[in-house]
Amino acid sequence: MSIDTVHLVQHSINTGDAQPIHQQPRRLPYACQAAANQMLQEMKDAGIIEPSKSPWVSLVVMDPRKDGKWRFGVDFRPLNDKTVKDSYPLLQIDESLDYVADSPWFSSLDLWSGYWQVVMAPEDKAKTAFTMGRCLWQFTTMPFRLVRRIMVNATQVSFFTLSAYFDTGVFKYLYFIIVICLYIVIICTNLLLIVVICMNRSLHEPMYLFLCSLFVNELYGSTGLFPFLLVQILSDIHTVSAPFCFLQIFCLFSYGGREFWTLAIMSYDRYLAICYPLQYHTRMTSKKIAMLIALTWLYPSLANALVVFGLTAPLQLCGNIINKVYCDNYSVVKLACSDTRANNIFGLVDIFTVNISLIILILFSYMRILKVCFSGSKQTRQKAVSTCTPHLFSLLNFSCGGFFEIVQSRFNMNYLPNMLRIFLSLYWLTCQPLINPLLYGLKMSKIHIVCKRLLFGGER
Repeated sequence: MSIDTVHLVQHSINTGDAQPIHQQPRRLPYACQAAANQMLQEMKDAGIIEPSKSPWVSLVVMDPRKDGKWRFGVDFRPLNDKTVKDSYPLLQIDESLDYVADSPWFSSLDLWSGYWQVVMAPEDKAKTAFTMGRCLWQFTTMPFRLVRRIMVNATQVSFFTLSAYFDTGVFKYLYFIIVICLYIVIICTNLLLIVVICMNRSLHEPMYLFLCSLFVNELYGSTGLFPFLLVQILSDIHTVSAPFCFLQIFCLFSYGGREFWTLAIMSYDRYLAICYPLQYHTRMTSKKIAMLIALTWLYPSLANALVVFGLTAPLQLCGNIINKVYCDNYSVVKLACSDTRANNIFGLVDIFTVNISLIILILFSYMRILKVCFSGSKQTRQKAVSTCTPHLFSLLNFSCGGFFEIVQSRFNMNYLPNMLRIFLSLYWLTCQPLINPLLYGLKMSKIHIVCKRLLFGGER
């Protein structure tokens, strides 16, 4: 196959003074290796690529098409991050139609193979280098997936590729067993504590009702992640349909918001119980408990539904590669080539109003609790330690996990090992549902006694 090129324009990649980017090699899934080798040979025969000795190295990604075939691509996202973007003005469609409204004759001219017929500037060919097998290649013509192209290929993608997965060979069965065991433990422990709290009238107190809501949320968040992980671990093709991806984003991030809301309300509950023990039941009434639990479930659901389905899903995307093992809202927003100001504004407003308010509530509650502990009796201090220690540990654990996720989403962490990045991105979603039931089941004496009776028998 021979492809003619257009020499009226050359594509350049302006990276300024940026240092060459070298992505860590990873093996292609076995299912697409034959197709990748065939396409590589075809591009070589057509003169689209040539051998390279470039210090720049990007990685090959193979995307499945609707017809069952494969699409060859290169992950140029790190290169795009270093590229100086153009702000070339493009006319709106209605403006373009106005220009040709009175024209009686029309002609069209198109390229047979699009980008591959636009030559690369000689000094920038090395920046397009990619590795496959033991060889390093570079493009002689303009490849797909680059920013600063003559026209932006904006589209509504039908699927996303999760590029954080890598070929683990037979170890994938070991990872599958580990993940399914964790999921079973999470389901059994959280479900046990939900049943214990619901079936024992002695535990129908505000603190335990908030805990019951927390355990239900752990089941909700785990179900949004673990079955998906199990399927992806055994699969050779790590793709997910766009509708399911947005549904998973909604589930996981509404889980995270609800977790933070519940922990904040539990800190307020502990503040009332320790600082105002005589007025506790008049201040924390059944109506107020129901209202607070309803608030923790409704607000995160509505807010995340607005973000995911109202702001993120309609975006025009210029790519479909998410560098994670699950779908993530900010990773999708970074793929957008349309205006994302609404997403950014909503995020900032939510952070500086709702989230800051919850943080202030938590800090205020624990400052007052500490003040009472230092000035109160030994019995008061013991009560505070016994009820606040599990909650404080859970809060710190969730905060650390959330901090890892925010830092990894907002900053380039490619210098970290891939396994460490996967662990940090999964920490807030896996450790919290696992630790909370064990923590509260062992530390809260009432729950511990009832669980012991239920599991091992004994006097009631």
